[in-house]
Amino acid sequence: FHGDRIAAEDLFKDFYMHMIPEKVRHSLGEYYTPTWLADDTIDQAIEALTEPHRESWRLLDPTCGSGTFLTMAMQKVLAETYGEPDSVRLEQVLHRIVGIDLNPLAVLTARMNYFINVSPLLAERARFHIPVYLGDASVAPQSVRVDGIESLKYEIKTLQMPLDITMPRSALRDVTKFTVEMAQVELYTKARQSGR
Repeated sequence: FHGDRIAAEDLFKDFYMHMIPEKVRHSLGEYYTPTWLADDTIDQAIEALTEPHRESWRLLDPTCGSGTFLTMAMQKVLAETYGEPDSVRLEQVLHRIVGIDLNPLAVLTARMNYFINVSPLLAERARFHIPVYLGDASVAPQSVRVDGIESLKYEIKTLQMPLDITMPRSALRDVTKFTVEMAQVELYTKARQSGR
């Protein structure tokens, strides 16, 4: 954080790469992008957009790792919104930059990077949702109707058995509310399990 300017950076990439041996990372298909390449790739993608879309570009990194593309995109959004109130700048980052990864440790490091990089903007806002998700971006949900309700159906393969999850689309519209509600379900489930 430099005065009113925020310099976003991937603080955990080197740590993660040293913690997980290269052979293990590569066997999982994990290859980390150098910062300069992520920055250049985002610049080229933005330049390729037509004029009405260039002002409101968004980034989804479906294999975000520790968040190199996310943090480079944050730098660009923060530069574009320089001089705006912190609440506006935070909302722009949260709305425009999203990550997904299959590796829980990568998601955790990306979320920590995201949080640390937006923390200078948090003075005006107590609760927010970090849009970095654990998931397989190569698996798309199936649209289904359950008792006349539009829903999305996922199958998540686990070591034990596949999990079939069906959620009403209406429950997924407000990501922050959904995340809070799912955290409550998790707490309730853990409390019931510990009471057995």
